[in-house]
Amino acid sequence: PDADYASRVRHTARMPVHIGGNALIVDDSYVLVGSGGVSAAAMAGTGDTLLAFGGWQPHQTLNHTDVLPTGDVASFRKALMVGHTRTFDPVLEAPETPECMHHLRKLGSANWERYAANQEKETRSPWLLYPYRVGADGTVTTEVEFFPDSEVDGARVAGSRD
Repeated sequence: PDADYASRVRHTARMPVHIGGNALIVDDSYVLVGSGGVSAAAMAGTGDTLLAFGGWQPHQTLNHTDVLPTGDVASFRKALMVGHTRTFDPVLEAPETPECMHHLRKLGSANWERYAANQEKETRSPWLLYPYRVGADGTVTTEVEFFPDSEVDGARVAGSRD
């Protein structure tokens, strides 16, 4: 990296974006964690999953109780949410609700604005909204062409077909 790039990174205090999609939690009773991507190919054994672990708590489902699950999978999901948002808000107790979705989108949007600003503004947590929009017809548009500080390397938000 050139001196201008290094100076800009020091000024904005930005860290590189890392997108990890290697965990799946379903209904606070099943968890799948893999070291590779969790995809249809990986789950079929034809992809590049290096290691995967699945855990199910059959007595921690809504079928067996009238209350939300409170087992280890539910605790793991809550710990992940608190760790990624660096806050505990009661709305996080019910991730299936529109209120929780709006809370997370608002936090992610605010963090992206702070992260993308060309001045030193620390994000409140590592929870960021990916800077794109999906239209009702499935059309994907990006808010910016490149991730901050990556214009030289060409880290396009929309990726590349090359």
